[in-house]
Amino acid sequence: MYKKHLSKKEKKELVRKLASSGLTRFAELFKQCEIAILLDYDKFAIYVADGVPVLFRRVGDDRFYPTLYILNVMLNRGEAPPIPSLVVDQGAVKPLLNGADVMAPGVTKFTKEFEEGEVVAVLEPDEKYFIVVGYALMSSAKARSVQRGKVVKNVHRLNDVIWRECLNIIKRNV
Repeated sequence: MYKKHLSKKEKKELVRKLASSGLTRFAELFKQCEIAILLDYDKFAIYVADGVPVLFRRVGDDRFYPTLYILNVMLNRGEAPPIPSLVVDQGAVKPLLNGADVMAPGVTKFTKEFEEGEVVAVLEPDEKYFIVVGYALMSSAKARSVQRGKVVKNVHRLNDVIWRECLNIIKRNV
């Protein structure tokens, strides 16, 4: 891992990319933050704003994903998630936490419509916390009409390496 403070120019470019990818709430957060840091690991990079792990990117993937840490902080504050989300049944939770993709039969509710390729978050059955972040393999409209198949590719889940690094960042306060 290497740590890099983003220059004003790099921060501005990050804000532009976030705004163009529909993550305007995060663009505003990075625009207003005092210190923006990039923590670069072998397979992913975590973007930290004022000591809080906010976003990550995987090597070879152009998408920005919010960390489960920031999504759960927002949920606990009563803020609406900045990305579409869906709810799964109890039977889907354990496989998802082990890295499985979200399958159509396990989805019980869509909180917001989404298209194929969009970044999506997954809530546990009681809707108290997010357990997975990934990208849609089919639109929410199509997912409602099918009985089988993968709906969301699981990219980040509770207790994975990104989650553990986020907790380490908070403990260290980069």
